[in-house]
Amino acid sequence: MAFVAFMGKIDFVPINKNEKKERYQEELEERIVSLIASLFGGILKGSRRERLLSKFVENECEKIDRLMELYMRYSNRVKAKLTGLTSLNLMIWRLHFF
Repeated sequence: MAFVAFMGKIDFVPINKNEKKERYQEELEERIVSLIASLFGGILKGSRRERLLSKFVENECEKIDRLMELYMRYSNRVKAKLTGLTSLNLMIWRLHFF
């Protein structure tokens, strides 16, 4: 079963409700960010883009603040992953050549 999960055929189910809730929240945030990126990517110019942009400056730019929080969180996660991958690649290189 571990090999099947490793190959991406099934997902591991979180052990407790807190992990499940946290995982759901992370997936929801990722989908929302993806949706926003798609909206801005699909509306290149004109009044629709201006209207979309105006939604982000309402209520003292609270939506922009939230997007920046998400950006910082995911940026840190990407940096951590890249550092881990770099360390792994260095370790593999050392094993291969020494």
